Amino acid sequence: MGLVPEEPGPPGEIAGQRELLSRLRAVVEAKDAENAVLRAELDAERELRRRLELRLAELERRLSMDSSDSGTPSSKERTGAKQARRARQQSERERRADRRRGGQPGHPGKGLDRDPDPDENKDAEPPAQCRRCRAGLDGAAAAGSRWAQVIDVEVIRKATEWALPGLACPCCGTVTFAEPPPGAHVGSVSYGPVLNAAVILSFRVSRGCDLRRPVVDSVADGTLAA
Repeated sequence: MGLVPEEPGPPGEIAGQRELLSRLRAVVEAKDAENAVLRAELDAERELRRRLELRLAELERRLSMDSSDSGTPSSKERTGAKQARRARQQSERERRADRRRGGQPGHPGKGLDRDPDPDENKDAEPPAQCRRCRAGLDGAAAAGSRWAQVIDVEVIRKATEWALPGLACPCCGTVTFAEPPPGAHVGSVSYGPVLNAAVILSFRVSRGCDLRRPVVDSVADGTLAA
């Protein structure tokens, strides 16, 4: 059984459908235009908010400045700036007074580990005089020893441990130990001059310093992280 093609409706009905379709298209186009306007307004509002936030941050920064951290003379500071500055300074002094020098309680100490098998062992010259009464120690009895270890570099890493002999004063009995070489410290491990110089040189290169200028910076012995 064959399908019977649908007969077109009356001309008036077709015209009505076309008119309705045309109206729907006009509504959609109007809505698209309205949405475009709304999106543009939203973008403008976002940009305005961003600028206002930047301006607010700049104003807050300026309000927190005074003659100590800007070029503004103290006579032209805002009202209350001097009092605020004094309060900050007093608070900073109190905070520093409560803190001890060096590492704070609970902070894990970090130093160099002593090499149990140094590449080289040397003996320092024994002390020449008593550290207490200044009496000569020539011929004095040995009274133990201390140590100081220096880690330095040549072509390869080399650890040198210095034995620091102690002598008992024949006059007062005070034990005086030999002094470690420059840069070394009793009972601790330090970096040697070659390694320190290499660190300073690499730092100056990384900062773009003129290597022809004399080195005025220094690296504290034994303070670098291993």
